[in-house]
Parts: sequence; structure tokens; C-alpha cells
Amino acid sequence: MTETGKRLLSHLPPKINRQGEIVSALFANEEETGALEKLFAYGETVKKAYSGEKDVYKMDGDLLDQVMEFFSFFERFYEETDASFIKRNKSILVRNGDVTFGTTWNVKHVFEYYFPKAKIFLLENVGRWEDNILINSNFESIVPEEVAKWNLSGSEISESGSFSGAKGVSFTSNNGTVSQNAVVEKDNIYFVTCMVKGNVSFLVKGASGDLKHLYSIGEAMGNESGQTRSVSNGDWNFVQLFFKADKTETITVTVQGTLGSCVDLVTLDQKKKFPCFVVYVWFDQVTIGGKTLHLSQSGEDPIPGLNYEKENYFGKSFFSGTSGRNLGAEIYQDILEMVKSAGTAADIVLLTRETE
Repeated sequence: MTETGKRLLSHLPPKINRQGEIVSALFANEEETGALEKLFAYGETVKKAYSGEKDVYKMDGDLLDQVMEFFSFFERFYEETDASFIKRNKSILVRNGDVTFGTTWNVKHVFEYYFPKAKIFLLENVGRWEDNILINSNFESIVPEEVAKWNLSGSEISESGSFSGAKGVSFTSNNGTVSQNAVVEKDNIYFVTCMVKGNVSFLVKGASGDLKHLYSIGEAMGNESGQTRSVSNGDWNFVQLFFKADKTETITVTVQGTLGSCVDLVTLDQKKKFPCFVVYVWFDQVTIGGKTLHLSQSGEDPIPGLNYEKENYFGKSFFSGTSGRNLGAEIYQDILEMVKSAGTAADIVLLTRETE
């Protein structure tokens, strides 16, 4: 009999048979199976557990589940280990001292914490891919009518110009251009966003030949403006510009580049009445050339003895728990939903090159 059981029985009146069947079952007995005895013993265990360890990340088992569920939105996935459960929580709530939360920089930091092997681009004021006004923005279409939407001069759609997928635009002369027409509506603001490498300039021309005043956003160009905006990037980076349509008309979006420069993922989005952004997760050191994509979760590839024919990144790196296995982009979307501010529309795009 436990000490707790002895104390319980000691409070009973002397005339009560403490070895009686009902009393033993309700209070305590030598087998330590009394209902109240077990309840109080469990309470003592819980009290010692809570008071004995103040660091939640050193807890385990049921105690870890209870504390995590009480203080955060995390719940353990089926058959998930303590280590994985804690890592998922720390990846969102503890990010190497990052104390911001809900801002665009915070979202970028979270994804950088999760995916140290990827490069993260966060593009504000960009809606979902289907909201884009331009046709064949990724230059991947094989439909003749969609390919023909782009007017190419001193430039070509090729593998060498690819930021993601199999194709992008590379400039074959110092005054090469790629352009497309689109209809804009009066008094609306429009964002031109694309990935660029090298020396590139942008201009938007109205139906009557007038050049729209372009305002640039972000670190690539600074907060400057002009009818023609230029940027020089040694490596891939995104450029974002915006302009206001003074009338409903057909405009021409033109990107001009020097020999060897490249552009990809050119989009035109109308400004939304609510905040929105897109996260590009770019695996710049990974290509898909007929073999399964793999990135090691720990250590560097190649791993001796690993059968790469049976390995894949999305199946193994399930960052939202085992229930996220083989869900592809949904895994990353789970993380985005956790960290983005309420009322903000956000999307995730996974990018790799599909060339040898």
C-alpha cells in the first residue's frame, strides 16, 4: 500500500472495516488498486512532473502533449516522436532569436529556418497564380496561341534562361526585348513582378504610346521611380514595380536585357483590396532531369549506401508531421497558414529547375 493510501484510510472512522471489499476498492488496499489511491498517486506524479521540469522542450510523452496543446496550437501527429514534435514547435515559435511575428520578414525567417537548403523570396502584393493577367508567365506552355502571346526580339525562350521549370527567357543581344499586351482598367494599380538575372530594364507603354510612370519596390531597385526602371543582379532576384492606370486600355509590358541576361516568371497583378503575398521556395542547387529529387534532412548529399532511386525529398521531409507525407506543396502550405496574419491571402510556390 502506498503512503497516499495509508493517509486516506487513516481519515476514516474507527468503526469502518478498512479491509472491507467496498472500502478497499474505493479508497486503498495492499494491491494499490483503490480508486482514490490511484487518483491521488497520479495527481502527485503530475504535480512533480510540472514542478520538476520548467523547460517544456525537455518534457516528454503525455506531459509534453498536455503542455504543448495548452500553450500552442500544436498537436502530435500519429506515431510522431517527441523530437519531431518539439522541432516543429520550435521552428515556428523559436527562430534563433527572431522576436517579430506576423510580419513579412517573420514569414521569410520561418521558411529560412525550416528550409536552410532553399532560398526564400517573399513577394508582396502578388496574388495566386491564377490571378495573374499575363499569359504563359513561366514560358513553359507548348500551346501555340499561348507561346505567341510573347513578342521576342533579340531574345529567346530557352533552358538557359530558366529560373524554375524547364524554360525562361535569355537575351541574345544587348538590346533584346520580351513583351506582352494586356488590358488594364482605369484607376486601378497594377504590379509587375518577375525574377531576373543580369542587366534588365522595364517599361510599360499605353495604347497611344505614352510611357507609364513606374514605381519600384524592394531591395533590388530601392524605392525609386521613372518611366524606365533598370536593375543589375549578379544572381537571380525578384523585381517588383507598380503603376496606376489612368484609363482603361491595352498596355504593353516590356522587359529589355543585355546579352546573357535572363528573366522568368513575369506576372501582372491588379492590386487587391486586402493584403496578399506569395512565398517562392527555390531549390537553386537542385535540378530535375529524369531522376527523383532528393535533399538530405541531415548531412550533405550524396549519402553513402543510400538508394536514391527510392528516395524523394517531399516524401521524406514531412515538416508538418507524418500525416503530411507525400502531400507535396500542401506540407509547405500548412506552415504558411500557421505563421501568416489573419485576413492575409498567401500562397506558396515550390521552384526547381527541370533541366540536366
